[in-house]
Amino acid sequence: MKKNILFILIDALREDHISTNKAIIPTIQKIKNNGFNFLSTTSSTSTTTPSFASLFTGLYPFENGVRSYSGYSLSKDIKTFPEILKENGYHTYAELTGPVLPELGLNKGFDEYNCRDRKNTIYTKWGEETLSKFKNHYKGPWFVFFHIFTLCFPRVVIKECQNKKFGKTQYARALSSVDTFLKKLIDTVDEDTLIIITSDHGEQIGKNHPEEFIKVKNLKKF
Repeated sequence: MKKNILFILIDALREDHISTNKAIIPTIQKIKNNGFNFLSTTSSTSTTTPSFASLFTGLYPFENGVRSYSGYSLSKDIKTFPEILKENGYHTYAELTGPVLPELGLNKGFDEYNCRDRKNTIYTKWGEETLSKFKNHYKGPWFVFFHIFTLCFPRVVIKECQNKKFGKTQYARALSSVDTFLKKLIDTVDEDTLIIITSDHGEQIGKNHPEEFIKVKNLKKF
């Protein structure tokens, strides 16, 4: 019997916050400690759209046609791994946001490719509705590509993570917030589900955007 596959992509996830105690991430650490952890990985590019194209095809941007953040689309003769999963009996679903629009061809191989407005974060009603899909919508065996965009600017920090316990920087607190949602997500799926957590690229760090001077966003509605 084929396993269900939950592929979680946390946009702009930084390895230095996974291997240290900069953020409070017990859910991510549990998955890391109980599975396989790749210590060295290289992104094909530093922006979301071409990184997704490389993940879906296993090819570099100059090979798959998506060479930049915008203005390019996936070459029509390129096969994606969701297409391969479909050929092998999987129902394929994508829940994502940001610049990865279906017009770019990144929806190839997906039965459903739901690209939401980025204001519909995992902490809004959208998040709860999507969690319910695992029980009453996704048909098994399923492959779900779940994209989390709340580490990108403007970062989203839930109310309960808005203190130093959950990190000294806005980024760390945003990651701690993501971990609280991941627990809900993983508790929703069956125990034998194959769970993959990765990122499309790291995070830009430089003198123009020092984390120490970025204020934590106050989102009282959460």
